[in-house]
Amino acid sequence: MNSTSLKIHNDQKITLSQNLYILLEIHNVNLSQMAQTLDIPVMTIRRLLSGETADPRVSTLKLIADYFNISIDSLIQSNEKFIKLSRKKSTPLFLPILDWETAQKITTIHELDLTKWKSWQP
Repeated sequence: MNSTSLKIHNDQKITLSQNLYILLEIHNVNLSQMAQTLDIPVMTIRRLLSGETADPRVSTLKLIADYFNISIDSLIQSNEKFIKLSRKKSTPLFLPILDWETAQKITTIHELDLTKWKSWQP
């Protein structure tokens, strides 16, 4: 494996950390699972998440980028796509609770006027 390190600036460390947190959340993966799958130490990922590492190995970044099917550039650069995905993921979804009578009368949820609906399930 390549042991070449990549010098990253302070703002890139912060961006890497933020992007990694977002990717873990979006993919519903914890750092232990990712570390085990990639066969890299959990502490390596923790250092990336905390911004401690100013010179991560290119091989480590490549493994992580490949794991999430993105480029290394996407991992270390500010990316509006991640921010949007993060917001979308954190938006709670609610479902209307229907009684049997209402459920039997409709064929799709779009037939209901949900603006005045009172019972919701998160």
